[in-house]
Amino acid sequence: MRLKPGASLEGAKPELLAGLNRLDALWERHGLRLVVTAGKDGKHMVGSKHYEGLAADLRFPLRDEIKAALGQDWDVVWEKDHVHVEFDPKPTNR
Repeated sequence: MRLKPGASLEGAKPELLAGLNRLDALWERHGLRLVVTAGKDGKHMVGSKHYEGLAADLRFPLRDEIKAALGQDWDVVWEKDHVHVEFDPKPTNR
């Protein structure tokens, strides 16, 4: 995994780092290198999980495999030039 110049994962929560490590392994299996384009840095929507250290933006997504690799506690949003992933567990009805 590498960071785009200017991108930072400083303050990233363990849940985000674990998810990025899973995606990094996925990228490597395809002979690719995961590139993180934004963490807490940059400008994001008010209330974005980026500011909580729970979201990152990625380059060169493996579209069909990201959601499966991360699981149900993650939101995956396809933007124009990147993919946004965020750890956002939903309450379950028990």
